[in-house]
Amino acid sequence: MKNVLSVLLLVFVQLIYSQNFSIDKISLQDAILATQIKKFIGDIKKEKSIFDSRGYIELKYKYVNKQTKGEELRYKISIKDQYFRPDLDRSICPRYYCYIEEKLILIYGLWSDILKQSEYKKKVKRKFKKLLRPFFDEPEHIKVRDSTGEIVINDRDFVPEMYNINGGIVLSVFGNGEFKINKGVY
Repeated sequence: MKNVLSVLLLVFVQLIYSQNFSIDKISLQDAILATQIKKFIGDIKKEKSIFDSRGYIELKYKYVNKQTKGEELRYKISIKDQYFRPDLDRSICPRYYCYIEEKLILIYGLWSDILKQSEYKKKVKRKFKKLLRPFFDEPEHIKVRDSTGEIVINDRDFVPEMYNINGGIVLSVFGNGEFKINKGVY
């Protein structure tokens, strides 16, 4: 009987959590992280002219240990430029966002790659699309026909997108305040 109640309680808690799931705006307090993101944005703008008008930064926590001492690793974060609009129904989605150097920073939690993603309400989905809108071209309506003239693609919301698989940096910050940057390692 206790096992059944435990399972029901767990399911109930997950349902409550998924109904309240949102994407919250935060302010980055870590000076090392904020400085390295600013430097990364500057470097990407020099390398890719498209980043001036399009794209955002994806920040994913890979490791966190807040109780570090000395030379122990405090946290490890991957920082990458992206040029696609995540679909909240099908992909892993951010928990937080902020702006640095007028660029959107989407922040993913430590367990976001592993745990089941909670569903977002329509209001949160609209908010997320509104956040991304300034960092992409205006959507256009495209129709593609096959050789017989039949429409095979009818996309009313087409925007050129790219997914950056490689690249970016991995920032490792240690308990003593030192940090290390590895480029393009995933």
